[in-house]
Amino acid sequence: MDKTKIIVVEDNIVYCEYVCNMLSREGYRTMKAYHLSNAKKHLQQATDNDIVVADLRLPDGNGIDLLRWMRKEGKMQPFIIMTDYAEVHTAVESMKLGSIDYIPKQLVEDKLVPLLRSIQKGRQAGQRRMPVFAREGSAFQKIMHRIRLVAATDMSVMIFGENGTGKEHIAHHLHDKSKRAGKPFVAVDCGSLTKELAPSTFFGHVKGAFTGADSAKKGYFHEADVGGGDKYDDLYCQICNTLSRRMRNSPSLNLETYPGEPIYVPDMLVTIVALSNFSRQCDRRYNSIIKEWVEKAKTEWIDKDTGLLKSFLSYDGTEMSSPVRGSYSALICYYLTFIDEDFAKLQYELLKKHFYKNNLFTGISEYNDRSCMFGMDIDAGPILFSLSPSGTAFAIGPATYFNDSHFRLHLLKTAEIFGFTIRGRNTNHYLLANLALVGEAIALAMRTSVPWFT
Repeated sequence: MDKTKIIVVEDNIVYCEYVCNMLSREGYRTMKAYHLSNAKKHLQQATDNDIVVADLRLPDGNGIDLLRWMRKEGKMQPFIIMTDYAEVHTAVESMKLGSIDYIPKQLVEDKLVPLLRSIQKGRQAGQRRMPVFAREGSAFQKIMHRIRLVAATDMSVMIFGENGTGKEHIAHHLHDKSKRAGKPFVAVDCGSLTKELAPSTFFGHVKGAFTGADSAKKGYFHEADVGGGDKYDDLYCQICNTLSRRMRNSPSLNLETYPGEPIYVPDMLVTIVALSNFSRQCDRRYNSIIKEWVEKAKTEWIDKDTGLLKSFLSYDGTEMSSPVRGSYSALICYYLTFIDEDFAKLQYELLKKHFYKNNLFTGISEYNDRSCMFGMDIDAGPILFSLSPSGTAFAIGPATYFNDSHFRLHLLKTAEIFGFTIRGRNTNHYLLANLALVGEAIALAMRTSVPWFT
């Protein structure tokens, strides 16, 4: 039998009755409190299974005060705020103190019961883990008191003890009384981890990342669900739906980076990559529009002189006289590896054919139709010895992906020189960072060491 009891703290008697009746119809036991003082009396007798649903504004205080008192007293029952007042700062404060959610009253009927069921589901998952045995001794009770105090915080906790004394049991207790109780508890034997495998163990890896990586693997951080849970998935889904709809409503499946300006093709490819990545996680939902965009790119937006995808497009997809740029083409190759390996390979070979320079330094030039030993480009940044530092850095990504080790080695040597850092005011600065966003490009590309296309 479910022992969960919902303590409803609401000074409006009619609304309190309404919420309790709604919960009773769903099979929940309820207890009413019309004042902060009454709520505290009920909570003195509450069990860990109980859940608190409290109004933000009360006659003798507010819900935040009640939550703060509970956490100070070591009471870690799930806490839900409901209010007529959409105040962002109170929502943030309540979340920091460990409330589960913040529900506008007009949404209580739709949101409250599903939220309660979600809390119970998380508890059931926790109960299926290794049992935690209670002790009655005074020493253990002191430990439990300390657990209740620290569980409400985000502090890291070091647990000491000899082998077999129950350190992992204490960790379970701490997790079950924290605001992360609804998420998985992942135990890690750090002593068995090697220096080489620790990153992939914690963060995961893709297929082919190193010898023996025959398949992709999710790391401990993913297992522990430290990324924020479904609310970020929902947000990502909303963003992708909006991007897809706006693309469908545009004359050429393209979105402007800035209103009234040309389409910057690398920026547009960020959208395509985002849709492609999310499509793999949700039944290939956006595959059709991705394929349409790529097909248009292959057939309608190819520069006739170089065969490369154009750097700029008009909003309606008509041809522009703007030349193909080395930095843009290198970045386009980088992004294409996420969505179409064959097309990316073709563009990469054409990039090397038309923009590869091997003078004093080896790298990617910004222009293939004219020479420029030194200069400044409004988009690419500085031009040094006829090379584009940002284009050279971006080219390291596809060179790494296609295992073009000889070319990649030359690119890295050039990038190390153009991306040299200086130290000032106790901070490292890229040598060219004050001229353009070259440092970020070099840092990104130089850290690219494994294929990401699976």
